[in-house]
Amino acid sequence: MPIVGNLKEMPLPSLIETNCRALQSARLHLSHRDQEGEVYFSDGQVVHAATGSNRGEPALWQLMQWAEGTFVLENDAPAPERSIDRPWSDLLLEAMLHQADWNAGKAREVPMPADEIQKLKAIEGVTGVITAGRDGVVMGASVAEGNGETEAAVTVFLGALAEQISESIPVGLFEQGVVSQPNQRLVVIRQGERFIGLMLDPQASPAIVLTAARAALS
Repeated sequence: MPIVGNLKEMPLPSLIETNCRALQSARLHLSHRDQEGEVYFSDGQVVHAATGSNRGEPALWQLMQWAEGTFVLENDAPAPERSIDRPWSDLLLEAMLHQADWNAGKAREVPMPADEIQKLKAIEGVTGVITAGRDGVVMGASVAEGNGETEAAVTVFLGALAEQISESIPVGLFEQGVVSQPNQRLVVIRQGERFIGLMLDPQASPAIVLTAARAALS
Protein backbone atom coordinates (compact mmCIF):
# COMPACT_ATOMS: atom_id res chain seq x y z
CA MET A 1 0.00 0.00 0.00
CA PRO A 2 1.43 3.44 -0.94
CA ILE A 3 2.52 5.77 1.85
CA VAL A 4 1.06 9.28 1.60
CA GLY A 5 2.44 12.29 3.47
CA ASN A 6 3.14 16.02 3.62
CA LEU A 7 6.46 17.64 2.69
CA LYS A 8 6.16 20.10 5.56
CA GLU A 9 6.18 17.21 8.02
CA MET A 10 8.64 15.02 6.09
CA PRO A 11 10.81 17.05 3.66
CA LEU A 12 12.58 15.45 0.73
CA PRO A 13 16.06 15.20 2.37
CA SER A 14 14.53 13.22 5.25
CA LEU A 15 12.62 10.99 2.83
CA ILE A 16 15.82 10.30 0.91
CA GLU A 17 17.80 9.41 4.03
CA THR A 18 15.02 7.22 5.44
CA ASN A 19 14.56 5.23 2.23
CA CYS A 20 18.26 4.89 1.50
CA ARG A 21 19.14 3.73 5.01
CA ALA A 22 16.34 1.14 4.73
CA LEU A 23 17.85 -0.03 1.40
CA GLN A 24 14.53 0.57 -0.32
CA SER A 25 13.64 0.27 -3.99
CA ALA A 26 10.72 2.62 -4.54
CA ARG A 27 9.09 5.45 -6.48
CA LEU A 28 8.47 8.76 -4.69
CA HIS A 29 5.91 11.02 -6.39
CA LEU A 30 5.93 14.67 -5.28
CA SER A 31 3.30 17.37 -5.83
CA HIS A 32 3.91 21.07 -5.22
CA ARG A 33 1.22 23.54 -6.28
CA ASP A 34 0.80 22.82 -10.00
CA GLN A 35 4.11 20.96 -10.34
CA GLU A 36 4.86 17.23 -10.23
CA GLY A 37 8.10 15.34 -9.73
CA GLU A 38 9.48 11.87 -9.12
CA VAL A 39 12.45 10.35 -7.33
CA TYR A 40 13.35 6.67 -7.75
CA PHE A 41 15.33 4.52 -5.32
CA SER A 42 17.09 1.24 -6.06
CA ASP A 43 18.76 -0.86 -3.36
CA GLY A 44 19.15 2.13 -1.05
CA GLN A 45 20.43 4.65 -3.60
CA VAL A 46 18.82 7.52 -5.49
CA VAL A 47 19.02 6.49 -9.16
CA HIS A 48 16.65 8.85 -10.99
CA ALA A 49 14.80 12.14 -10.52
CA ALA A 50 12.53 14.04 -12.88
CA THR A 51 10.38 17.16 -12.86
CA GLY A 52 9.19 19.07 -15.90
CA SER A 53 11.94 18.93 -18.52
CA ASN A 54 14.70 18.32 -15.96
CA ARG A 55 16.25 14.92 -15.34
CA GLY A 56 18.92 13.65 -12.95
CA GLU A 57 20.64 15.92 -10.44
CA PRO A 58 19.20 19.20 -11.84
CA ALA A 59 15.74 17.78 -11.23
CA LEU A 60 16.71 16.65 -7.72
CA TRP A 61 17.99 20.14 -6.79
CA GLN A 62 14.71 21.63 -8.02
CA LEU A 63 12.66 19.12 -6.00
CA MET A 64 14.74 19.88 -2.91
CA GLN A 65 13.38 23.43 -2.94
CA TRP A 66 9.79 22.29 -2.47
CA ALA A 67 9.15 23.12 1.18
CA GLU A 68 5.47 22.24 0.98
CA GLY A 69 3.29 19.83 -0.95
CA THR A 70 2.46 16.13 -0.78
CA PHE A 71 4.23 12.87 -1.53
CA VAL A 72 3.25 9.30 -2.36
CA LEU A 73 5.79 6.50 -1.82
CA GLU A 74 5.30 3.22 -3.70
CA ASN A 75 7.63 0.32 -2.92
CA ASP A 76 9.18 -1.96 -5.55
CA ALA A 77 8.58 0.43 -8.46
CA PRO A 78 11.44 0.16 -11.00
CA ALA A 79 13.09 3.30 -12.32
CA PRO A 80 12.46 4.06 -16.03
CA GLU A 81 16.10 5.09 -16.40
CA ARG A 82 19.24 5.72 -14.35
CA SER A 83 20.15 9.42 -14.38
CA ILE A 84 21.97 9.65 -11.01
CA ASP A 85 25.08 7.65 -10.06
CA ARG A 86 26.42 9.31 -6.91
CA PRO A 87 25.92 7.98 -3.35
CA TRP A 88 22.87 9.41 -1.59
CA SER A 89 24.99 10.90 1.21
CA ASP A 90 27.01 12.94 -1.33
CA LEU A 91 23.78 14.20 -2.86
CA LEU A 92 22.47 15.43 0.48
CA LEU A 93 25.72 17.20 1.30
CA GLU A 94 25.75 18.97 -2.05
CA ALA A 95 22.10 19.93 -1.59
CA MET A 96 23.08 21.84 1.55
CA LEU A 97 25.74 23.72 -0.42
CA HIS A 98 23.18 24.54 -3.12
CA GLN A 99 20.98 26.00 -0.39
CA ALA A 100 23.28 29.02 -0.25
CA ASP A 101 22.47 29.81 -3.88
CA TRP A 102 18.74 29.21 -3.42
CA ASN A 103 18.64 31.73 -0.58
CA ALA A 104 21.09 34.23 -2.10
CA GLY A 105 18.62 37.09 -1.98
CA LYS A 106 17.61 36.59 1.65
CA ALA A 107 19.02 38.48 4.64
CA ARG A 108 21.96 36.86 6.39
CA GLU A 109 22.71 36.77 10.09
CA VAL A 110 25.72 38.81 11.21
CA PRO A 111 28.84 36.60 11.00
CA MET A 112 30.21 35.15 14.22
CA PRO A 113 32.90 37.45 15.70
CA ALA A 114 36.46 36.26 15.12
CA ASP A 115 37.26 36.39 18.85
CA GLU A 116 34.43 33.95 19.60
CA ILE A 117 35.76 31.56 16.96
CA GLN A 118 39.23 31.77 18.49
CA LYS A 119 37.82 31.09 21.98
CA LEU A 120 36.25 27.91 20.66
CA LYS A 121 39.41 26.95 18.76
CA ALA A 122 41.42 27.39 21.99
CA ILE A 123 39.41 24.69 23.80
CA GLU A 124 41.58 21.65 24.46
CA GLY A 125 40.83 18.93 21.93
CA VAL A 126 39.27 21.24 19.30
CA THR A 127 41.14 21.18 15.98
CA GLY A 128 38.78 23.31 13.90
CA VAL A 129 35.69 25.51 14.09
CA ILE A 130 32.95 26.08 11.51
CA THR A 131 29.91 28.30 11.95
CA ALA A 132 27.20 28.35 9.30
CA GLY A 133 23.75 29.82 8.87
CA ARG A 134 20.72 27.57 8.56
CA ASP A 135 20.91 28.17 4.79
CA GLY A 136 24.35 26.53 4.60
CA VAL A 137 26.41 29.71 4.16
CA VAL A 138 29.75 29.61 6.02
CA MET A 139 29.75 32.57 8.42
CA GLY A 140 33.10 31.97 10.07
CA ALA A 141 35.78 29.30 10.10
CA SER A 142 39.12 28.33 11.54
CA VAL A 143 40.24 25.02 10.09
CA ALA A 144 43.65 23.46 9.55
CA GLU A 145 43.05 22.47 5.92
CA GLY A 146 40.66 23.43 3.13
CA ASN A 147 37.87 25.99 3.25
CA GLY A 148 35.51 24.04 5.47
CA GLU A 149 32.64 23.80 2.98
CA THR A 150 32.16 20.07 3.49
CA GLU A 151 32.31 20.40 7.28
CA ALA A 152 29.80 23.27 7.09
CA ALA A 153 27.46 21.21 4.95
CA VAL A 154 27.62 18.31 7.42
CA THR A 155 27.08 20.69 10.36
CA VAL A 156 24.03 22.37 8.85
CA PHE A 157 22.50 19.19 7.45
CA LEU A 158 22.75 17.29 10.73
CA GLY A 159 21.51 20.25 12.74
CA ALA A 160 18.54 20.79 10.42
CA LEU A 161 17.72 17.07 10.35
CA ALA A 162 17.83 16.90 14.14
CA GLU A 163 15.45 19.86 14.31
CA GLN A 164 13.02 18.13 11.95
CA ILE A 165 13.11 14.98 14.08
CA SER A 166 12.60 16.93 17.30
CA GLU A 167 9.57 18.63 15.76
CA SER A 168 8.02 15.25 14.92
CA ILE A 169 8.88 13.54 18.22
CA PRO A 170 8.28 15.19 21.62
CA VAL A 171 11.93 15.23 22.71
CA GLY A 172 12.44 19.00 22.87
CA LEU A 173 14.41 21.30 20.58
CA PHE A 174 17.78 20.17 19.21
CA GLU A 175 20.62 21.92 21.05
CA GLN A 176 23.73 19.84 20.46
CA GLY A 177 25.00 16.50 19.21
CA VAL A 178 28.12 14.47 18.36
CA VAL A 179 28.88 12.79 15.02
CA SER A 180 31.53 10.06 14.93
CA GLN A 181 33.42 9.01 11.80
CA PRO A 182 36.37 6.60 11.51
CA ASN A 183 38.97 9.38 11.45
CA GLN A 184 37.13 12.36 12.91
CA ARG A 185 34.43 13.48 15.33
CA LEU A 186 32.29 16.57 14.97
CA VAL A 187 30.36 18.33 17.74
CA VAL A 188 27.31 20.22 16.42
CA ILE A 189 25.86 23.05 18.54
CA ARG A 190 22.79 25.11 17.74
CA GLN A 191 23.10 28.80 18.63
CA GLY A 192 20.10 30.88 17.61
CA GLU A 193 19.81 30.86 13.83
CA ARG A 194 23.17 29.24 13.20
CA PHE A 195 24.94 25.94 13.75
CA ILE A 196 28.48 25.60 15.07
CA GLY A 197 30.66 22.63 14.19
CA LEU A 198 33.70 21.76 16.33
CA MET A 199 36.16 19.27 14.86
CA LEU A 200 37.75 17.17 17.60
CA ASP A 201 41.08 15.52 18.16
CA PRO A 202 40.61 11.70 18.32
CA GLN A 203 41.48 11.69 22.05
CA ALA A 204 39.19 14.60 22.98
CA SER A 205 36.15 14.09 25.22
CA PRO A 206 32.99 15.38 23.47
CA ALA A 207 31.28 15.95 26.83
CA ILE A 208 34.14 18.10 28.15
CA VAL A 209 34.36 20.03 24.87
CA LEU A 210 30.60 20.67 24.86
CA THR A 211 30.73 22.02 28.42
CA ALA A 212 33.67 24.29 27.60
CA ALA A 213 32.05 25.48 24.37
CA ARG A 214 28.80 26.39 26.11
CA ALA A 215 30.79 28.35 28.68
CA ALA A 216 32.73 30.17 25.95
CA LEU A 217 29.51 31.10 24.14
CA SER A 218 27.66 32.31 27.25
